[in-house]
Parts: sequence; C-alpha cells; structure tokens
Amino acid sequence: MNVIYLLGPKSPAKATEAVLKLAAMLADDNGTAVICRRKSPQHKRLAKEGHAPGFLRLGGILDLLSPLVLARVLNRLEGEIVLHAFSRDDAQTCVRAKSLSSSAKRIKITISANTSDKWGQLLRQIDSITPVPDANDYISLQSILHNYED
Repeated sequence: MNVIYLLGPKSPAKATEAVLKLAAMLADDNGTAVICRRKSPQHKRLAKEGHAPGFLRLGGILDLLSPLVLARVLNRLEGEIVLHAFSRDDAQTCVRAKSLSSSAKRIKITISANTSDKWGQLLRQIDSITPVPDANDYISLQSILHNYED
C-alpha cells in the first residue's frame, strides 16, 4: 500500500507532527510520501526531522496544475494508494487527481479535518473522515491507520 500525505498551507499545525508519527508507524511495510509546498513551515519541519518531502503548489481550488501532476504520479504507482489530506483545499486536490488518474479504482481518499456543511459534494467523494489527530494520542493515530485498510 502506498500512502501519500498532502500538507497544504491551510493544514493545521499539529498535522505535521501527526504525519511524522504516522509515517514512522507505516515505514516498515508501506511506501509513504509527504507532499507540501516548497519553503513552507511544513517543509522546514519535515527537513529538520530528516524527511525529504515532494513538492506541489497546493494552491487550493484554483490550482489546476497540482491535481494533474499528482495524477501522473498516481498512475506510476502500483498497488493500493491512499491519499490523506488535512484541509478542504488538499481534499479537493486529491479528488481531482483521482478523477484524472487512470488508476482511480485503486485510490482511496481519507481526510483528517473538521468538516462542515460548506463541504457539500466534496464529502461524498471522500472515503473516510477522521478528526485531526493529536500526535501524542496513539489511539487516534491507530484509528487513521485502520481506515487505510478498510
């Protein structure tokens, strides 16, 4: 299973800590990758911890290039793919990338965010939703990992 975390500019601060913990928990038997903006606070934190993230613009709803590039990456991966987002804009990027990808049947979209009625149709295209995890809460991190396997 390949797990790709998207950390855009609107991701909560504690999402970076959670990604570091989740990536460490998954590192043994799964391919994990983190995608963020270049020179963002997330990039600085990940680089400080020794991770080499991938870079996309992650500009939100008006960003047309990020979903296209992400879809091309998804087409090259084998096996099941989980896209995990931490904000509405990143979830939108995941949904667009899935629709552009030729391997859409193997892609599952999960999100850790506080959702509201404003999300509308986007919620119907997301496979699972969990609250934003606390990096020190082992149970919430395990619940996210469990969603990957469903």
